[in-house]
Amino acid sequence: MKEWLPLVLEKRGWGSAAACELTKWLRILRKHLKDLPDGCITIDGQAAFDNAAPTVAQLRHTVVHRLHLSSQEFLDQLHSARMLVEVLRDGETAARLHSLYTEVDKHARKMEHDTMTMQQVVHNTLVQIQKQKEALVQWEQSFLTHIAQQKNNIPVSAGQALDESVDALLDDHGMDKLVGKQPMASLNEIAYGGVVYQDDIESDEDKLKAEL
Repeated sequence: MKEWLPLVLEKRGWGSAAACELTKWLRILRKHLKDLPDGCITIDGQAAFDNAAPTVAQLRHTVVHRLHLSSQEFLDQLHSARMLVEVLRDGETAARLHSLYTEVDKHARKMEHDTMTMQQVVHNTLVQIQKQKEALVQWEQSFLTHIAQQKNNIPVSAGQALDESVDALLDDHGMDKLVGKQPMASLNEIAYGGVVYQDDIESDEDKLKAEL
């Protein structure tokens, strides 16, 4: 600005660039583009300035308000700053900004790659956990079904075991043989305290007829 617009600086009483905010410098430059000496900024340079100025203005807001930027937003600001200094023919600063852009781009790509790798690992782990959950649910259902079957089988098994125990007990005391050989005698003994035979029944009938 000292070389191209010295009257503006003199009029405002500015002795250094720090006397004015970046955003205000951009407005002053845009306002006086046509007042610059011949050959300062070409037609293409003026178009490049118009394209870069809005993003360059964000540099000031980013620093002052401590804005959080995405990697791409940061790269866009660096690119616009480089375009501006190229328009202003500051080759040394343009080279520095180019190196800075390259470094930031490299780290941004690495960060993006690492983030994608981590997300893939997390996704794979969650898928594996989900499969394990499904397997545990299936195992639980199978286990509960098995327990239910066992609950039903326990009374049946107990009944069979009781039957076998009773049969074995009867075999040990010979009760099945006794009942099989003298079923009627055993019942009469239980009912009358002794054995009643068929001949005794007939004799009693004859005595009754004779008395009549």
